[in-house]
Amino acid sequence: MEIKAKSIIFVLVLATVIVSILYIQNVTGPPVEFGSGFEFVGTDQWINSEPLTMQSLRGKVVLVDFWTYSCINCIRTLPYLIAWNEKYSQHGLVIVGMHSPEFTFEKDFDNVRTAVQKFGIKYPVALDNDHKTFSAFGNRFWPHKYLFDVKGNLRYDHIGEGGYEETEMQIQKLLAENGADVSAIPIESENKYINPALGVVARGITRELYAIRDTVNVDGFNVEGRKAVYKDDNMHDLEGIYLQGEWLTGNDHMLHIGKSGSFLIGYSGRTASPVIGSLTGRNIVAKVFLDGKSVPKELAGSDLKIDADGKSYVDISGAPRLYSLVNAKVSFEKHELTVETDADLAIWSVTFGG
Repeated sequence: MEIKAKSIIFVLVLATVIVSILYIQNVTGPPVEFGSGFEFVGTDQWINSEPLTMQSLRGKVVLVDFWTYSCINCIRTLPYLIAWNEKYSQHGLVIVGMHSPEFTFEKDFDNVRTAVQKFGIKYPVALDNDHKTFSAFGNRFWPHKYLFDVKGNLRYDHIGEGGYEETEMQIQKLLAENGADVSAIPIESENKYINPALGVVARGITRELYAIRDTVNVDGFNVEGRKAVYKDDNMHDLEGIYLQGEWLTGNDHMLHIGKSGSFLIGYSGRTASPVIGSLTGRNIVAKVFLDGKSVPKELAGSDLKIDADGKSYVDISGAPRLYSLVNAKVSFEKHELTVETDADLAIWSVTFGG
């Protein structure tokens, strides 16, 4: 009897694991009733719309996209979302961008509104600053798309980039179930909106680096409020961030407070895009070098500028954001990206593409 009981327990546990894995990968198939678990919580600030609820959207096919405006993976998906909104909103689709910030500066309403305007987003965007909706959905990822039918049942979800053709087919399926004729609307190509300035997810690229976690030449503990002078000995054996000059450790960033200094990124990949800015709103002009030389015009990212003498630089202004400095025409190998500046430059993270 004891052996039989253990066998039953093992089968139940195994079944639970399998079901969990299937859910995490993607939810597809027949309707799944989740009751009131999926609802917008703590979202008092909205852009492009009055406050909405999942209950108020019954009768519509609803796509909820969890994103944050400095996340490169989210940015790369936005053109597809914008296209779907233009194609299907008149047929009963409502897209809700649930902006759940990764960094403190992304909680600022004006910063988010500016980003929404810059990206050309017309669908409703809610500020989920305390991650209450993020948690209510049981979410752990940026970006993450949840697709609901007109009864509020979760019918499909997708984690991360890609899967655009499949997602659009699911949108068309649910709209057709509700009587909309979308059969003549072509499905967008999977690679239609690839941006060479931002690259794509690829095997072998360096993972996202965070300034407070992945600074290589730290002497001692890197804790919030710590001021330290960093010296770069030009030994860049490890992938990571190398600081030069005097820096202050923030809660989610490193702030340069000296007269002159720099950060160097050692990485593998094609594109390089740091999240940088000034905490005071001051305009900063910073010199940029790739592998010790000015970046040639043909290799420059969309935010990099080249002066009359061929020197590369970035003009940093406004709210902190992601800056595209190196584009996908660079060879896929190990590189060093250096940004030289005076005081007031802050760095949060840097992401890469293939």
